[in-house]
Amino acid sequence: MCFGIIVNTRHVLIMVMRHRTTYSRAASLALIALLLGMTASFSLPADPVPDLQSDEKPLHTVASMGYFHGSDSGSIYTNTTLTVAGSSTCAVAQDGSLRCWGSNTWGQTGLWPFDNNPTFSPSWLVQYHAPDSTWNQTWSEVEGYNQHYCAITDDKDLYCWGMGREGQLGAGDTNWENTEPRKAIFPANRETIQVAPGTVHTCSISPIRNSTPDHQSVYCWGNNNEGQLGTAGGPDTYNPTRALLPQGSVPVGIASSWQHTCATLSNGTGLCWGNNSYGQLGDISLAERNAPTPVRLIPAGRSIVQMSTGVAHTCALLDDGSITCWGDNQRGQLGNGTTSSSWQTSSVVSLPSGKTAISIDVKYGSACAILNDDSLVCWGSNSRGQIDPNGGGNSYIEGDPVWTTPNAVNLPGNPSIATVSIGFDHTCAITTTSDLYCWGANNMGQLGTGGATSIPNQLHPVNLGPSADPSNPTAPNQPPALSDRDPDHDGILSLFDSNPMQSNCQPGYYNLNSSNTGCYPASPGYYVASFSMTEQSPCPSGTFQPLAAQTECLDAQPGHYTNITEAATLQLPCPPGTYQPNLGQFAETTNGSIPDICLQVTPGHYSDAASSMEMPCPPGTYQTGFGNSFCEVTDHGNYASGFGNVDQTPCESGTYQPSTGQSSCFSASPGYSSPIGSSQQEPCQPGTYSDEFSLGECKLADPGHYVEGHMSTNQEACLPGQYQPAYGQISCESTTPGHYTSDSGSANQIACEPGTFEPQHGAISCSGVTQPGHYSPSGSADQMECLSGTYAPNSAMGECILSTPGNHVPSNAASEQIPCPPGFYQPDAAKDSCIPTDQGYVSVEGASQQSACQPGTYQSQATMSFCNDSDPGHYVPSEAAIEQMPCPSGQYQSDYRQTECIPAEAGTFVQSSGSTESTPCAPGTYQPNGGKSGCIDADEGHHVPQEGASAQLMCDRGTYQSETGKSECLEAAPGYYVPNTGQTSQDPCLPGSFQPVSGAVGCISAEPEHFVSEPASISQTPCPSGETQSQYGQTSCEEGTQLVMIAGGVGAVVVLLMIMFMQSQKKPKNRGKRRTEVQRPRRLNVESEEE
Repeated sequence: MCFGIIVNTRHVLIMVMRHRTTYSRAASLALIALLLGMTASFSLPADPVPDLQSDEKPLHTVASMGYFHGSDSGSIYTNTTLTVAGSSTCAVAQDGSLRCWGSNTWGQTGLWPFDNNPTFSPSWLVQYHAPDSTWNQTWSEVEGYNQHYCAITDDKDLYCWGMGREGQLGAGDTNWENTEPRKAIFPANRETIQVAPGTVHTCSISPIRNSTPDHQSVYCWGNNNEGQLGTAGGPDTYNPTRALLPQGSVPVGIASSWQHTCATLSNGTGLCWGNNSYGQLGDISLAERNAPTPVRLIPAGRSIVQMSTGVAHTCALLDDGSITCWGDNQRGQLGNGTTSSSWQTSSVVSLPSGKTAISIDVKYGSACAILNDDSLVCWGSNSRGQIDPNGGGNSYIEGDPVWTTPNAVNLPGNPSIATVSIGFDHTCAITTTSDLYCWGANNMGQLGTGGATSIPNQLHPVNLGPSADPSNPTAPNQPPALSDRDPDHDGILSLFDSNPMQSNCQPGYYNLNSSNTGCYPASPGYYVASFSMTEQSPCPSGTFQPLAAQTECLDAQPGHYTNITEAATLQLPCPPGTYQPNLGQFAETTNGSIPDICLQVTPGHYSDAASSMEMPCPPGTYQTGFGNSFCEVTDHGNYASGFGNVDQTPCESGTYQPSTGQSSCFSASPGYSSPIGSSQQEPCQPGTYSDEFSLGECKLADPGHYVEGHMSTNQEACLPGQYQPAYGQISCESTTPGHYTSDSGSANQIACEPGTFEPQHGAISCSGVTQPGHYSPSGSADQMECLSGTYAPNSAMGECILSTPGNHVPSNAASEQIPCPPGFYQPDAAKDSCIPTDQGYVSVEGASQQSACQPGTYQSQATMSFCNDSDPGHYVPSEAAIEQMPCPSGQYQSDYRQTECIPAEAGTFVQSSGSTESTPCAPGTYQPNGGKSGCIDADEGHHVPQEGASAQLMCDRGTYQSETGKSECLEAAPGYYVPNTGQTSQDPCLPGSFQPVSGAVGCISAEPEHFVSEPASISQTPCPSGETQSQYGQTSCEEGTQLVMIAGGVGAVVVLLMIMFMQSQKKPKNRGKRRTEVQRPRRLNVESEEE
């Protein structure tokens, strides 16, 4: 008997210890309650069996002061604060805020801006505040299925969000994605006390406000293809539409799934409608039902207290704590140890021996139940570990493990389970100590661990984060909210209590005005310390109470303060970025200002809301400013290695960090690089490579190499016949015609050497050699003909030889040059012809220039190889003459090949042109100058005695010439004389003188005793006798003496002697020879002669 008492009150004792250990008064009350319970008289056995009589109750009693934490999905008597839908999760926090995480494909986690990304950690629902600014309610309950959620506020208004394409949000439209909770549009004056979302539809229990449910209280909306709205075949509706429950029905529970809905009625029966392909409606048929239809598979004598629906099966918790299921069983979801589906009979779930269930939750192909010892069992599909965190099963279907019978789920420390919700591939549960755990798949972050990494065989605790109270941004981390399964605290769980809201009120509860309408829990901010109280007491200043139904208030904790003098529902945490180490702080705040009692944290530190001390920023974080509530997570590409960092450090070159919040960076792997501050190691692109760790940039492929692919760790050498001149290339080039490479890794193609050629691409050598008459310069693809003017005498020539001056090449492909023939020449190289010589010019064979005929020669014709010599009598004074010139008169030329004529010499002349010789001037003529065409006659008084004279001679004294052009002078006749040279006439001797000879230069004076009386006398006359003349040169005689006569005789002798002498000096005349000198007779001095 005592053992039974302990077992059935164990959770009460644990609960009391959990909540009361710090307060002696509460502990005393708990101990009294326990002693009272132990002294009571109980008649139940230690291990109750499921087949109790209909008037018996299963052992679900609690101690008289108990507060039975938990909720029952679909029941109007408890608030469902945890729900799993598809691959996401939502939970109501203790402060009334709503937190969601996991898949956000349709906005079901409420994360905005919507980007179709999973939410890996619990996130406040974006619309904690309603679209209008007057919203001041909090959430009390949340339910979800597949890809949308619905939640009820404290004011019992209903909001839905997530997928809405079938109108399942009840907001009047079919918007696909909805991150904002949208208010369902009910008829006027309706409130919602329970909601049940399905896959593409939703149903709720929504009675007239402030009244009890009736047959008109169930509303459904969304897709109605299978009749799941219960409107007797009506169309799809986008606003809540009343389901057609039978008259008198009083719904106390509602459940929806894929395409069917079930309602639990207050009389212990049930109604289902919609798809019935597996018999999931429990009406012993497979017919679709579009209106609520009674469930017929309940064992006789039993009543339904809760129903829960899967995709194509349904389970009911009965009043004896047993569970019966029907419909699809392909994954063992009926829990009867088989995989056989059942629609004609129900199947009893094989619970552990001696255990009954107090709450169930069914979704998709799995189910869970909380047992009367607060333990948890689950069954059905375990494909992702959602049934058994340890994996495995007692059977396998198509390779996936299943549990065909309930399997015990043991949470850390084996705590009591208050609430459970199972989804498509994961499960979550809240313990009676408000700890939240999730397990199963995590590919969409549905376990709330902050990432999408699954850790097999583990249960994951979930932290909902700080308060979402907009007036208190520094509120502490919030536990999940827990409802009460025994709201009237009469010791009977509400699901099994025929009057769940009526009781003598326990401490923490009061009966308003002593009415019998039930016990009301003390409101948050108030407490009820004793039994049977009719009013609640406000918490005094400095204390608070966030929960309902409490027996005392709590002191504000370190890191907290209160801001109202009484009835505080919350201790206000010091805002993030501040801290307070002391208890019991109080401060009034205005407009959310930070109270002075909260101290500001310093750089490199942070504090959460409600911090009692500042915390150093952990590795991977930093904080530069004062008063911050968080440390900045290092950005991608940065790190912070120690505690208390005031800044982040960029990853060094060659390292990277893809994640935020890291304390170090990774070295870039071979095939990758990472510049400074990199968030990823960048794969080396084609054309680059990395052959070592920690490169800041990839190496460019060297010339002669290439890198074809991504992430290369080495470069490849170009093959022979290929090359690559540039850095950073992805391939090699084939050598072009005229080029080759013979080695691997060539950066440049090699031009074929002059005289060779290669016509192909990709050659490793040059295969062609040029023939004579052809050439190939460097890099030739083929040999080419030498053009006219050029030639190639040999093979393997890289260029044609230009014809040299004096030669020519008249045609292409010549192997030799041809000398220019005589009479032609070529001054330039590379010519295909020779130039004919001009007149006055000649050339020999191979001449590079025409040669001008030299002076003395000439050529009157073109194309000649020789020049003509000038003839005698002619000359050629300059080169390149085309004719010879006759010597002009006055000149002559006696020889050939002469450049000039010879002027006639002095004393000669040339009378006509073209003369070959000069002619001497004839006697009597002369020519003093050369180059004359005639001679000059000798002047009067002159003579030219011989031919060829260059000068005339003056007649000597004693001679004269009165004519011109004479070759000799005339001697003075006797009686005459010529005293001077060059005289043109002879002078007669004057009287008193005479000249007996010719050619005299003077006359002889008459001697004494003589006289000459006539001019031109040739002799003197002796004085006649008797006369005398003593003087010379007298013209007459005078009478004289003897002496005179003697004197005269002597004079005569003297004269005679003189004449004889003169005659002896004269030479014979020579008329035929040129006279070179004329002997003039001596003129006697008259005075001498006289002497």
